[in-house]
Amino acid sequence: MTEFAARISRVRMKEGADVHIIRPTPTESHEGVAAVAMSHAKMIAGNSSPGGELDGCVTIGLYSDGTSAIGYRSPKRLPRALLVAYLIEVLRRDIIVDNEAEEVFHSMFEWVDGGAS
Repeated sequence: MTEFAARISRVRMKEGADVHIIRPTPTESHEGVAAVAMSHAKMIAGNSSPGGELDGCVTIGLYSDGTSAIGYRSPKRLPRALLVAYLIEVLRRDIIVDNEAEEVFHSMFEWVDGGAS
């Protein structure tokens, strides 16, 4: 996908309904990867809601020399033996399937210029 400098806050379905977009932090940030990681952590922690409180997390650092580091807190509701398989599915859904969802999105919606309404 070609990136452009416009800030689009909503799209309109071809049938007429408006959809407001909340974009994640860009992958290329002027603040650096550490700042993006902190921003993502704050965003994820802020997504808690009554009945849907944050009860686990995983942070993985990937370094330019090929090494990695991990920190995690496993939720009590998931047995440790199932945690890896569960996280694989979360990654598959949110990283791999995201590209397919973007294709479907572009076929169903049209971009509308302008600010938030």
